[in-house]
Formats: sequence, C-alpha cells, structure tokens
Amino acid sequence: MWLLFTALIIVGLIHTLINISLTKTTRGHFLMCLGISIFNFSFAFLSARIRLRLLHQWFMNYEMITGFCAYQIGEAIVVMATAFALIHTRCLQAKSRRIEYLSLFPSGIFLLGILCAQTMMFNLIQGYSYSFISFFISFGLFILLFGGAWLFKHLLPRWEWRVELKALIVFAQMLIAMFSPMVISGLPMVNISTQTSLFNTVLLLFGMGVIAGTGYLITAYKQSKGTE
Repeated sequence: MWLLFTALIIVGLIHTLINISLTKTTRGHFLMCLGISIFNFSFAFLSARIRLRLLHQWFMNYEMITGFCAYQIGEAIVVMATAFALIHTRCLQAKSRRIEYLSLFPSGIFLLGILCAQTMMFNLIQGYSYSFISFFISFGLFILLFGGAWLFKHLLPRWEWRVELKALIVFAQMLIAMFSPMVISGLPMVNISTQTSLFNTVLLLFGMGVIAGTGYLITAYKQSKGTE
C-alpha cells in the first residue's frame, strides 16, 4: 500500500507542478509555491501529533482507503472536466476566471502527501524543534515547486501540451485509486467480482467521457475557426 501511496504522491506532485506552470505571470508562479509552503508550515502542529504507528494503521484500514480512493477518482473527474473546459475557452478565445482559478488548485493527494512526509521527518529526526524541521521542509518544498514548475514551463513551452499532460496524469491517478482497494484487501483480483465490475463500469464511463469531450472540443475548435 505504501508503494501505491508513493505513486499517487508522485502523480500529485507532477499534477501540482503543471498547475503552477499554467500561471500567466512569475508573480502568480511565486505566490502559488509560497502558498503551498505556508500551508505545510501552518499544519506542522497536526503532523507533530501523529505517530508512525497510527499512520500505518490508517493506511491499512480498508474503509478509510476505500473512501480516500473514491475522493481521488472524484478529483480526477473534476480535473479532467476542468481541462476540457480550459481547452474549450482557449479555442473560443474566451475567458473564464472561475475555470482558470479552479485549474490552478494543487492536487489533494499531494497536500496530504507532504503532511505525511513531514510527520515521518518529525518521527525520524531527533534533537530539533518541530518548527525548525518544518521550516526547512517548507523551504525545500518551495524550491522544489518553483524549480519544477519552471522546468515544466520550459520543457513544454506550449500551453496545450501541459494541459494534455495534466489530463493524462489524472487518468493515471484514477487508475491507481481504482486498484488500491483491491491491493489492500489482500484477496486475489479474480475473487473480487464486485470491485472488478465497478472498475470496468467506471472505466467505461470515463472512456466515453473522454471520447465525448474530445469530440466536443474538436467541434468547438472548428466553429471558432469558421467564425474567424
């Protein structure tokens, strides 16, 4: 389960870096990185109250993991819809501040991941205050986010490429979230007929949504070209 959770955090990190790279100005880029770092530092008191044993128990709780994965799937669907809406407004050369702001929100699994990582550091590092450790973790997080987003912006200079990559990333997030309850249950996948059926149903609906969304965007793009 820890391996799957680590994979989700990496996916969430890439998702967040792409969101930061979508900001139009360096000031916005800086403020997003600063805001996430302040969030991590502000919740140091929460990380300090959690012990590794309790964290391990949480990740082995089937009901908690199932609810968490359901949230991940819901988040992925919302992000995909937002990505389609962003491309649609871009094709029509329209502006929607609500969609733009929503698309910049960092990944929920990433925010949870940095708090869990901070909890582990609090339990492993001895001889320093929690505030001191949290400050350096937050500072390192700021450098990672600012540098990573800058790198994405230069490796993928076209805005459309980053939005498309974001859609693929959240698709991977949804797949991992679907399989996680099966892994933690400890049962062979062939014996989990109900979960497998649910997985196939959700995957089918998601595929239909992707096809419908792609067709909608192509139509919108052709309409925008026709009105020029």
